[in-house]
Amino acid sequence: MPYTRIAKSHSASIVVIFLLINFDIFSGSQLINGILWLILVCLVMSLGVKYQLRVKGSQLEYSIFFLTLRLYKKALPPSLIKSVIFKRTDWSKKKAVIKLKQRANIKVLDYQPSTIFTDLESFAADHGISVAKTKDYKLLERYY
Repeated sequence: MPYTRIAKSHSASIVVIFLLINFDIFSGSQLINGILWLILVCLVMSLGVKYQLRVKGSQLEYSIFFLTLRLYKKALPPSLIKSVIFKRTDWSKKKAVIKLKQRANIKVLDYQPSTIFTDLESFAADHGISVAKTKDYKLLERYY
């Protein structure tokens, strides 16, 4: 089952509007215009970023999309995963960090549907991956 998280960047859209207004003010300098265009392109790209995590039998599949174009895809067999740490963020949000042996860690936060945490926990238990839960996370499990 695919779990999806769409990047929320409301502040980025406000900055994009602000930059578009400021192009008229800084129209004299080519360097400033180039920097503003670069920032604008990066912000517009961040508005359409989508992350996807799939739990497939014997591996996890992590993908990053821009709109519908796949930018990055990585299959993670259990041999590459060091541990899964479950934490609490904000008042009532759950977060999981998948610690990898040689690569950057993967943060699992705000994915839909929210059953991803039980699936990650069962995946780790099935494949002998160490699982750590903070006290705050255990409280969330009990009450939410």
